[in-house]
Amino acid sequence: GDFALLRTGDIGFSGPCSSASNGSSCTETPHADITDGSVRTTALMANVFYSPMEQRGSNAVFQPFFVTGLGFAENNIESWTRTNAAAEQPVRVFSSNKSSDVAWSLGFGAAWQVTRAGQYPIIIEASWRHFDFGTAEGSTVSDVGSGIPRQGLTFDNRSQVISIGVRIPLQRL
Repeated sequence: GDFALLRTGDIGFSGPCSSASNGSSCTETPHADITDGSVRTTALMANVFYSPMEQRGSNAVFQPFFVTGLGFAENNIESWTRTNAAAEQPVRVFSSNKSSDVAWSLGFGAAWQVTRAGQYPIIIEASWRHFDFGTAEGSTVSDVGSGIPRQGLTFDNRSQVISIGVRIPLQRL
């Protein structure tokens, strides 16, 4: 296992109305679109790895593994823009906001020892992981324009990560 502190870069987002906060369709009456925004996440995760071949006693240079993690995430939505051409104030910009939530991840990968048996191990690792950083919530405080939206920008913050790295264990059991 391990503990990991991770941070995503700023991930931009925008999109048309998919459903109104009052439950009506976006095609019945004019509704707002999100035209600009970004989210950045910082998370602290405790991860557990399971290598089935190593568990059975295999000392092969190629070892597939599974990984799961649990922790906490801070989701920071930078200012975001709501555009509704039919409104009195067609463009409103809302402040940034931070929210915290439980985070979890699942994934799999493989490790390949590139040094020969008996030498100090240098391992190349590749993995895929799905992260769920909880719910990201945008501010309802207006910076440009006035008024409060019926519902603030809220979405499930999920991410897929493919990673390749080099691992040099301090001690190999």
